[in-house]
Amino acid sequence: MSIATTSMDDERLWSWRFKPREDDDDSMAYQPPADLMHNMSDGELFQRAMDVSRLSRHRLGMAPKIAFMFLTKGDLPLSPLWEKYFAGHSGLYSIYIHPRPSYHADNTSSSVFYRRQIPSKTGSSSVHVCKEDGVRFLDLGRKQCRVCSSEEVTVLVKVFALLLLLVVTVSVLGTSAGQQLWSWNSAMGEEEDSMISQPPINLTHSMSDDELFRRAVNVSMMGRYRRSRVSTPKIAFMFLAGGGLPLSPLWEKYFEGHRELYSVYVHSHPSYQPDYPSSSVFYKRQIPSQVLAWGGLSMVDAERRLLVNALLDVSNQRFVLLSETCIPLFDFSFTYRYLMRSKYSFVETFDDPGPGARGRYDPKLQPEISIQQWRKGTQWFEVSRQVAVVIVNETACYARFHELGGGVIVPDEHYIPTVLTITAPHLIANRSLTWTMWKKDHKGHPATFGKDDINGTFPEQINRDRNCSYNDRPSAICFLFARKFATSALEPLLELASAYPGSVRSRTDAEGSDEMIVQHEHYFPTVLTVKAAHIIANRSITWELWRSGQFEPVTFGMEDTTETLLRKMNEEHECSHNDKPTAVCFLFARRFAPSALWPLLKLAPTSLGFGSRETS
Repeated sequence: MSIATTSMDDERLWSWRFKPREDDDDSMAYQPPADLMHNMSDGELFQRAMDVSRLSRHRLGMAPKIAFMFLTKGDLPLSPLWEKYFAGHSGLYSIYIHPRPSYHADNTSSSVFYRRQIPSKTGSSSVHVCKEDGVRFLDLGRKQCRVCSSEEVTVLVKVFALLLLLVVTVSVLGTSAGQQLWSWNSAMGEEEDSMISQPPINLTHSMSDDELFRRAVNVSMMGRYRRSRVSTPKIAFMFLAGGGLPLSPLWEKYFEGHRELYSVYVHSHPSYQPDYPSSSVFYKRQIPSQVLAWGGLSMVDAERRLLVNALLDVSNQRFVLLSETCIPLFDFSFTYRYLMRSKYSFVETFDDPGPGARGRYDPKLQPEISIQQWRKGTQWFEVSRQVAVVIVNETACYARFHELGGGVIVPDEHYIPTVLTITAPHLIANRSLTWTMWKKDHKGHPATFGKDDINGTFPEQINRDRNCSYNDRPSAICFLFARKFATSALEPLLELASAYPGSVRSRTDAEGSDEMIVQHEHYFPTVLTVKAAHIIANRSITWELWRSGQFEPVTFGMEDTTETLLRKMNEEHECSHNDKPTAVCFLFARRFAPSALWPLLKLAPTSLGFGSRETS
């Protein structure tokens, strides 16, 4: 594109000005915008960048700059260190920040990060653009790039038109057929219809357990033929508590920003009156409950009661049972993908000949349950909607448990594992997602962790050196939740949550589905290997420390950040620079927690070589 043909519309769109340079009459100087915010689409932006790059080939007389591009989800907690790093070098660098779209920076006008936030987006869908003869084809489903011919595009258009006609025909025929099949309005009434389309905001109701169970099963059956009413599938988080939820501030942070992807249900003591504010995710999420007895059938009743209440919302597709002492180990986005992509439900079942398992078996459970079918497992489960319906619809085994009551057989550790072993063994992964530590002298209760037990590496240690399977493949991520945590642990847990906001273990995406690829780890290496292998050094200049079996690098806090650590980053490596051996292989390093800021600022003048008046 020549400057003479640049339209006034283009100039207004980008507000970039081209001015003649004194030393070059045939080229134009480029003045970048002071404010990076604009309303261009990605397509327009990419095209404009290509045009500017072609023009700039003829005007490289200006001082070259390095563009520092920060990919973040919110704040830059180490920004004071970067401020020192950039001090005294104005004109030699540019800064660009891509945070969440909802994030609004509050940097001062004197900051190097002031107004350096670019328009950003959220989402994980990948778009591959295949181009030939001016035809652009958006390929959302394929996981590798290829060239699309004009003939293929024509065929795809015809196929799409045929599918559209088929959908319209099926919709017309399906309307009358569906009405005859279910007679929804006449048989079930308007009340049931509204319960599917609009789940209750206030969970308090006067239904008995039997009525509630029948309603939930009916809603689930109708939901199979009412898929159009289910927009985005949700996870139902079901809290089984004695009273309040002392760790609720942590869960509030966990759920923040994901309102349409979860539902919350709380079963507490009937006398407990919650006082959550209307802005809380727990506001009016307490279901009608009954008194629980540890080791009794009432625990199983509470679990089933939570399930049936959650089943009334057809959007709920996965169901997690948690206690008031549970914490999440990963952020919500990772948990959501992990559960939604799983082919199995996570219920622990095992056969143990000892007194704590087979020793609890009662022959009166026959003929519904033989001793060979008797199973034990933790009560903290995660199940799909299909398995949840199996649990609440089961009556034969439940009747036997009810006849025996509770006591020695401890129903909450045996009922669901046994039922699913008999009715749906092919649908369960035979493990729990909730980590618990049992000591030798546990006396029936797992270890409880308080304030002094929580440190920067505690959550990471839970999944360290673990081996399990996920969708029939080996995995090192075996637990998404953990218990038991005392109220005193809340403060350090909140600090950890703030230190590692949104730490998604992206590498496990590859385990989630046979069709998934970890795109950010493959796209650039693959494209540059294909297109420009001769101009890349085949190494990164950002240092990371990886440990065996882990899906994210080590994070360093205040105590870890020492002069020795910074020195060893380059001492233990050899590489090449401009085809010559060099001992300086890394210019940057990650991951450093906000708590590492103070020692980094202290080490900057000596170990990092900046931050003092002399070095500036």
